[in-house]
Amino acid sequence: MSQEDAEEIASIVSSYLDSYKRIEGDVKWKNKGHPDYIQLKIPIVCPSMPEIDGQLIMTAHRTRIPHRFSFTIVAGSNRIVGLDVNPASSHFNVRTRKSVSVTHWQWFPVMDAEADERNLLHLEWFREFCQRTKIEIKVAYAAPPHEPVQLDLL
Repeated sequence: MSQEDAEEIASIVSSYLDSYKRIEGDVKWKNKGHPDYIQLKIPIVCPSMPEIDGQLIMTAHRTRIPHRFSFTIVAGSNRIVGLDVNPASSHFNVRTRKSVSVTHWQWFPVMDAEADERNLLHLEWFREFCQRTKIEIKVAYAAPPHEPVQLDLL
């Protein structure tokens, strides 16, 4: 990809993120490929840029404490914003040559992890994510189901 094409894509993504967006419809958590994870996908409506196929994807671990979950905006198949809460592994920032192992945000096009050490509930992170990405919430919130770990008794 040429530098000119990369700059044009970055400009389109920036305009999309700066635009008013909304999520609406049903909120239903579904099983993901792995039995420990659940996921929900909600289409993002952006009236000023309807050609962008945006989607909010939320993923949650069913049993891990502290709770682990992520919020992602994808456009087509490209991740343009991500928030990973209590990640299982560190993210290595190539540009700064530093690792981030706490909750972090990532923004297109750089995608360096920006640490956020607040301790919030899922609903609070959801609202924060939507506020920072200019998404109006037109859905009934549904927290991800969390199942405590079962202990094996001998």
